[in-house]
Amino acid sequence: MGRQTVQRFAAEGATVVIADIDSAGSQFAATLTADTNGEATFVETGATNGADVQAMIQTAITKYGGLDIGVDCVGVGSCGKRMPDISLSEWKSVVWTST
Repeated sequence: MGRQTVQRFAAEGATVVIADIDSAGSQFAATLTADTNGEATFVETGATNGADVQAMIQTAITKYGGLDIGVDCVGVGSCGKRMPDISLSEWKSVVWTST
């Protein structure tokens, strides 16, 4: 979902800062965006780490002059478990990461 969001924003003319802990996937998304005449920069960011988020915002300000829109596509998996088999603590991890 995140890569498609990046691609759509870039296709509409946005310059995108990709903030993620998945450096390989995010670098691929940035390269793919550049290959289709868009512009994207990757900043390794843990969404629950305030210092990482501040650094990502500062990168957007320094490199592009500001941050106009933020899109939350954060998510963690449930280790391949089916919904009825997820413990309460695993469910909280999934949900609370995105809030």
